[in-house]
Amino acid sequence: MSNQKTFMGPSATTHVIRIMRSMIPLAHSWCAYSVFLWCLLISPALPAQGYQNTGAIAWSGDYLWVGSMDGVVRLNVNDGSLRRLRESDGLVSAPVFSIIATPAGVLWFATPEGISRHDETGWRSYTASNGLVSSKVNSIAMDASGSLWVATEGGISRYDGSGWESYTEADGLVLNNVRDVITDRTGAVWFLAESGLVRFDGATWTSYSLQNTPITGYVRLRGIDANGVRWFGDEFAVYRFDGAQWTTFALGSKGDDFTMVFSLKCDAEGNAWAGMAGLFGSLLRYDGEVWGYPCPSLGNVYAITIDANDGKWIDADGCLAHVDQEGCSRFEYPVDIRGSVYRNIATDDMGRVWTVYDDGVIMFDHGTWTNFPYDSLTRVEIVQSGNSGLVIFPSFPNPFNSSASIRFATPTAGAVTLAIYNTAGQKVRSITREVPSAGTHAFVWDGRDDHGDLVSSGMYLSRLQGNNMSVYGRMLFLK
Repeated sequence: MSNQKTFMGPSATTHVIRIMRSMIPLAHSWCAYSVFLWCLLISPALPAQGYQNTGAIAWSGDYLWVGSMDGVVRLNVNDGSLRRLRESDGLVSAPVFSIIATPAGVLWFATPEGISRHDETGWRSYTASNGLVSSKVNSIAMDASGSLWVATEGGISRYDGSGWESYTEADGLVLNNVRDVITDRTGAVWFLAESGLVRFDGATWTSYSLQNTPITGYVRLRGIDANGVRWFGDEFAVYRFDGAQWTTFALGSKGDDFTMVFSLKCDAEGNAWAGMAGLFGSLLRYDGEVWGYPCPSLGNVYAITIDANDGKWIDADGCLAHVDQEGCSRFEYPVDIRGSVYRNIATDDMGRVWTVYDDGVIMFDHGTWTNFPYDSLTRVEIVQSGNSGLVIFPSFPNPFNSSASIRFATPTAGAVTLAIYNTAGQKVRSITREVPSAGTHAFVWDGRDDHGDLVSSGMYLSRLQGNNMSVYGRMLFLK
């Protein structure tokens, strides 16, 4: 099934495995250009027991909370009522890329500018001014004791319920800029920085260097499986490290057969599941030896989640799929969500499956569908905002590899800000300019971040703010 090349590194054996394209079923449709996954790539695969840490979806009481680029949407699952919450309601920043709900009803919201806490008494936000080591938040997780861990560009902060404690390079971190934090089944907390991996078991810090490994560029720590194997990945490859040997799986492609790794999860049996979207969209499963196709001809796979019974639920082209020991089942969505910019999926403790898309939320309850559209929510927001008329046009060219022009139209003169976010919800670039008059104008993005460094290849979301309104676009950057 694969061609394999082996080479030796200074401290560990490394394998590179490439999947032969002729073996992958052709996708039903190609729409990776129209899909932006807000936090599927940062959702911890193995959350601490008792805490619902599923990326930008969480449950608390009768409410489903859904994070987005424009705040958080709260859905009352009993009457279907919807409300969108932003900075004016208590959030420290509008983009919400991760949510944690505790059994006590406390909700934590991660944004690129800090974190916010909500309970029955109201809201409270934390930044570098009142607890965090840095306001630039990259990831959050909660351990088995209920402590909240926050990975930032300046180190790690931990909230134990009474106060904050921070850790930096002076305390043993390999680098202050910590990209990811997740917990494993033993209760240990893992942190990923650019040059290394750190494990904290509650008493001891253990560091693992990423130098002289196959990892290059910007990667994320996707999960730790039941056997303690660490999984890393970017948009085109997956990396497996078992403590002694590195294996690289070149699942995606940047060429004419463009295919991206959109989701990666680890199950209780130690299998890895990869969702692919592109010319060769498919669901892949790694059983420890080879990658297989448990649900052939499924097409583009945008999201994977694993329920309490270790069943796999897959958000795919036009359908919701379920894979267990009995095989693969497919359920056609009641509405057409193909081409949706935002896709996410999660399960709750009642066995229901929730799919989030651009225009609402769909619930699958043991064979019964319920659609909660955002129609009424959108109408209310347009009336409240006065419909200022800010418009963003498709970027050109798209995809691009040098620079992209992002045209927009505004009804008045004034300040307009363009923010670029990656698939992890992190702001990589921010540009503000004063437009002298109403009409059509343009930003040009050269594919570099605020530090002047080229970003990695992949999908990016643009957020344009001006005249008290926000609009959104998307683009694909290929080096």
